[in-house]
Amino acid sequence: NEAKAQGFTPDNFSIMPFDGGFNGAASQTAALTAFNGVLRSTFGWSEATAYAHEGFSGMNGRSDTGEYFN
Repeated sequence: NEAKAQGFTPDNFSIMPFDGGFNGAASQTAALTAFNGVLRSTFGWSEATAYAHEGFSGMNGRSDTGEYFN
């Protein structure tokens, strides 16, 4: 909301959906889907446009909770 209020639209957004209670791929997918909704409601974008601005930082190797990602 702050970015929008200042007239600033970042080219991309990235979340880090691991650790802190996230459990595997299903939780990561849910986080990205929910984040898509936040971008759509904040900027008035379509689903496709929001996904085009959305990314994630993946975990390589073992997470703090013992999950492995490749």
